[in-house]
Amino acid sequence: MPFATRTDLLKLTKVDKLAQLAVPADMPMPEGEILRVALEGGDLNQFTEFDRDLIALALTNIDQALTDATAAVVAYGIAEADANPLIARMTARVAFYMLADAQESVSEELMTSYNAVIKQLQMHARGEINLTSSSTDPVIEGDVIEITSNPSRYIPNGSGADWDTW
Repeated sequence: MPFATRTDLLKLTKVDKLAQLAVPADMPMPEGEILRVALEGGDLNQFTEFDRDLIALALTNIDQALTDATAAVVAYGIAEADANPLIARMTARVAFYMLADAQESVSEELMTSYNAVIKQLQMHARGEINLTSSSTDPVIEGDVIEITSNPSRYIPNGSGADWDTW
């Protein structure tokens, strides 16, 4: 099951841009609102058969991009059980890049965003960062918080000077 959903992908861009990327360039582009209805699980019976066929193709391409993006993320050591909102956003960005790359319309901004996601995934794979939830996070109990500090941090040269002698 993909980490990201169709809705996650829609959050990255306008529906018209997503329609443009999801339908092959040699086919007419459906109205974006038709795709929005489909992405939200709405009733498509009000549209023509031709529009429904275009939308079915677009949804197939979107779902394939989401599946491929999930496989790419898993390849960097993220288990499917570790799905979280951050992983969903990252996966959606990779899927969006894949859709744009298929249409040969990758902008510099999109390339930068994609490279940033890949860099974070590489850092996760090397153990430099953890992109998943950790079951070893400390559990906070009670309602008392203790904050301590190194006093020399606030006094010049760590001299231990009294605040009144400044």
